[in-house]
Amino acid sequence: MSRVLGLDIGASAIKAVLLEDSLKGESVKKFYHYPYRPKEREEAVASFFEDLEEEYDRLVVSLKGYEGSVRLIDLPFQDLKKVRQVLPFELEDEFAEGADNRDFRFHKILSSSEKVEEESKDSTYLCIGVKDEIKKEYLGEFHKIKRKPYLLDYDAYANFNCFYESEDNKKEGIYLLIDIGARSTGINIMNETELLYTRSVFFGGNDFTQAVAQQLNLEFDDAEELKKVYGISNNEEDSQNLQMDDALSKSLDHLIREIQLTLGAFYSKMGYMDISCVYLFGGGSTLIGLKEYLNQMLDLPVVDSNPVRGLILDDEAPTSPLLYSIAIGLALRGLGIGKLKHNFNDRFLHFDSYTQRQWIWHLGTICVSLFIYLCLSGVELGLVYYKQISLDAKYQSETKKIMNNNKSFKSLAALQKKILERKKLLGRFADSEISPMWAIQEVSSSVKNLDVKLNSVFLVNEESKASITFRGTVPAAKDLIQLETVLKKITGSRKVERVSSRPTNDRLKYYFEEKIHL
Repeated sequence: MSRVLGLDIGASAIKAVLLEDSLKGESVKKFYHYPYRPKEREEAVASFFEDLEEEYDRLVVSLKGYEGSVRLIDLPFQDLKKVRQVLPFELEDEFAEGADNRDFRFHKILSSSEKVEEESKDSTYLCIGVKDEIKKEYLGEFHKIKRKPYLLDYDAYANFNCFYESEDNKKEGIYLLIDIGARSTGINIMNETELLYTRSVFFGGNDFTQAVAQQLNLEFDDAEELKKVYGISNNEEDSQNLQMDDALSKSLDHLIREIQLTLGAFYSKMGYMDISCVYLFGGGSTLIGLKEYLNQMLDLPVVDSNPVRGLILDDEAPTSPLLYSIAIGLALRGLGIGKLKHNFNDRFLHFDSYTQRQWIWHLGTICVSLFIYLCLSGVELGLVYYKQISLDAKYQSETKKIMNNNKSFKSLAALQKKILERKKLLGRFADSEISPMWAIQEVSSSVKNLDVKLNSVFLVNEESKASITFRGTVPAAKDLIQLETVLKKITGSRKVERVSSRPTNDRLKYYFEEKIHL
């Protein structure tokens, strides 16, 4: 069992999830909420790891949405290697400082319309570019505290992966996933299987609090507490609530305009599409009355999200689970789970402790399986050996009976040699071109209606001829005449010779010796 730490470094707090994979499924071992205002991010990260007591095998962190630039681009081919090569040149004019100093990640999304797809056969790609200096700064902060992130993901990707794995009943069409953080809000447009577009705006929960503080002339912390307690109450009898509702409504109207601008940018490129519903993530989405307000203003159903659906919870979230969607998506990505598998960290360890644990686990499973196989094979061999011993004992017993009934054989070896000789002789007769075996079979079937008892059959098989001598008894002379008549009718019979015939001692039977020449 391996553990992955998903680390979401927000503007005012660090949210983290320690996720463990097991035979029962993925389980959350620990939630972390580490406020660090007014510390700097680098100092806060160092303090967080100093206080961290639990061990982990893999660390996954994310870049914030405003630290990357998003573009939609059409290309007339689908070869990913070719797309990766031409992308910096195609996006050169999109950035004032050029695209040489940016690291791009991309994936194909749906075409703008069926008509466009039929006419041009172009493929549309969602591209996200991050400046190299931002990546170096991020990774440098972890290098100073001797921590090596396995993956450097993007918060929109992490949100999508969390949603993709947690929502079982996804609605058809496209929908919005709005992640309202403290400093910024991620507006993500997606369908059941892909992230289609994402945009981050510098507007979040802190702006709600600041609006309330200015409206009611309060300190920021007091306004934050008041906002959490009352939210948008729509209580017209309380003047203070009316003032707070007015301040929050103005802030939310600004957020709604940003959502509409994001949709407009997406529609201008991809064409209009109906939105099925809105999902809310992030700490800002816990504002009381927000769901109803957005439902009314956007005229879209706003659906409750549950980032921890499908996970085993060994720990309770200190605040709402909605705060941990990015951290959960990062941790799942570290376990190899997720639809979008991008990584902005080019120097990650391929064989880290997580991979080592997985190899040990798989090798252990193989060894246990091999041990079980060997045990079962040993049992099977034991049963076969026991059966062989039983057969040998039965063989010895039957051989002794045969030896007792055949006193002419002095030893078992002599009996076995005689049996082998007869076996070879019968095989030689059966394989010979002039074989008397068929004649014996025909005689056996022809004398069934006669009261004939054969004592012995003597075969002679030469290169150009063969003969069969029958010795036995019949009740009377007439039966012997019938026997000779039957023998003459045998297929291939050239001559039937009576070698001898005489009455037996009891005078009730005749002994005969008839020879057929073939």
